[in-house]
Amino acid sequence: MPFCRKCGNEINAIDRFCLKCGMPVEGVADYDTEAHSITTPSREPRENKNKGLILAVICLSIAVVAVLAVIAIWFFFKPRRDVVKAADTFAQALIKQDAEDLLELTAEDEDSEVATYYKDLFNSDNEIIDTIRETITYSVAENTLVIDNDKASVCVVFTMTDYEEAIEGSECTDISEVLEALEDCDINNEISVKMEFEKDGDDWIITNIDDSYYAELLQFYSYNFGLVEGKYTASFDCSDAFVEGMGVDVDLEGTLDAEFELKLEKGEYELVLDGDSFKANCEEYLSNNMDAILKAAFGTDDEAELAEYATYLGYADYDEMKAGMLEETMSYFDSEELDVSDSGKYTVKGDVINFDSEDNEDFDGEVTDGKITIVMEDEDGIFGGDVELKFEKVM
Repeated sequence: MPFCRKCGNEINAIDRFCLKCGMPVEGVADYDTEAHSITTPSREPRENKNKGLILAVICLSIAVVAVLAVIAIWFFFKPRRDVVKAADTFAQALIKQDAEDLLELTAEDEDSEVATYYKDLFNSDNEIIDTIRETITYSVAENTLVIDNDKASVCVVFTMTDYEEAIEGSECTDISEVLEALEDCDINNEISVKMEFEKDGDDWIITNIDDSYYAELLQFYSYNFGLVEGKYTASFDCSDAFVEGMGVDVDLEGTLDAEFELKLEKGEYELVLDGDSFKANCEEYLSNNMDAILKAAFGTDDEAELAEYATYLGYADYDEMKAGMLEETMSYFDSEELDVSDSGKYTVKGDVINFDSEDNEDFDGEVTDGKITIVMEDEDGIFGGDVELKFEKVM
């Protein structure tokens, strides 16, 4: 069946024109429905392209958000990390006796009292101290971390061997016995130190380095480990008391020393003032200063007037008066019993040594760096006031 080539209308075999559009029959041919079918262009490639673009935008957005989140988290946790790091560095410096690193984390001047304290404290060569330091471990308790703008605090928990428990009841007489006791001790102490910080530029510095927390932690530096036994000596200058006793205003040369001896053995002590040594020191001191003493007493340094005073007192001359006055003064010392002694038992706890006297009241002393300091009351007024004796070990 023929069809119009123009409009596709069916045409009869006898028609010369298309009855619908008027197209001449010569322009008519069999109609190819497939060739003249109207098709709509496919939208699939366009849709796929749009979907890819949207997916790329979403991925980029997620990446940007993730990066911003990481940056935000980093800035949020940075102060926390910095404070914990500062606490960790400070704790290591304490254990390693590194005063330089320790003070760099503080606002202390190099010559401040606190700085000097730590430098002197760490400037020790002590096998016992080193042994205890080697037992110390620590951990920064991050759950205690508090940050408030430019201020922060965190606790550091130190663990060390219980050195007091290690030597309690033991009779250590030398370093090797103390070290053995420390090594055998399986009991530990925990000491919590609250470190307080303040922001200084990009750094966090310690602001409470002089708190009692640190004193408790470092008290083993001054602890006495039963090694006080031995012989000690101390010297006390009595010259000021002597001048005050004369009641004259005069400057004298040299010192008038009283020598003391302290013996500690197996829990018992003996404290002695060496009377013979004191008398000898008095004679030398007076001999060197008798001229100044007499001139101050008579209120003149005129030789003629001094000679008159000597004659009035029955001396041949001034030199004889000086010799006579020295002899009379020393005869007074000869008549007095100057060998003063005290004895009893002693006990040591930390840096305190207690003396339980047999004849007098009990008294305490302080043990620091192998030295013993005792403050004694001058009840008889011999020395013009209480006497501070600083004993150093001699054997």
